[in-house]
Amino acid sequence: MHLQILRLELAILLDACDSPRWKLLLDGEQRRSLSSTLEDVLGDLAGAAHAAPRLPVEWAQNRLLDAIRATRSACDGALVEQPWRRTAS
Repeated sequence: MHLQILRLELAILLDACDSPRWKLLLDGEQRRSLSSTLEDVLGDLAGAAHAAPRLPVEWAQNRLLDAIRATRSACDGALVEQPWRRTAS
């Protein structure tokens, strides 16, 4: 069931890439990159229907996180990993 939910969520995100709101939020290259990543993950998940139920979901989440980190790294020059810290106020 988790796999079908993830595939539906990714399909909705893919459709949203062409929405007027997302066109305001993301430039053309960002939307193309996001669409390409979503299409790749959806395609790979389509072939994973017979695999272990949790493995494809975890793989897809990791793949999407890697794409986000790569995009952020390209935009910021370098991604600096810092643990979340609670600051005293």
